[in-house]
Amino acid sequence: MDVLFEPRSFDGSEQNRISICFRPPADAVTWLESVDAAILALAQGASVALFGKELTEDQLAERYVSALKRQGNLQLFRAKITKTGPAKTRCWRNDGRVDAPAFWQGSSVTPIVSLKSVWLSKTEFGPIFDVTDCLVEASAAEECPFR
Repeated sequence: MDVLFEPRSFDGSEQNRISICFRPPADAVTWLESVDAAILALAQGASVALFGKELTEDQLAERYVSALKRQGNLQLFRAKITKTGPAKTRCWRNDGRVDAPAFWQGSSVTPIVSLKSVWLSKTEFGPIFDVTDCLVEASAAEECPFR
């Protein structure tokens, strides 16, 4: 998946866990849509416990915030990376482990993601995906201009 924007926190402050946006291929979109459907189905049976009242399928869908975003023809998959600590996102190249890229934007990566949890507020809910490992290809800035 291509990294579309430099990872950052929601409010732009310096944080250890930050959001990263990928351009997902069609098979990843299909998988994310199935995860969304499964979470919504589970929420349907638990809407009273989650929101304090019985909600219809349509009402739950209105409250659901997917990690799959659509902006025109562009589809984005938002996940979280961790910069330091025991849960730090591990980065790899074909020859072994490497430091995280100084600049993610423009990189092509193969992430391993896990569905960490589902966040919940009074009016919305949605999945949190963590990138545990990431196979990083050279970014456009790192490619030799003479090739």
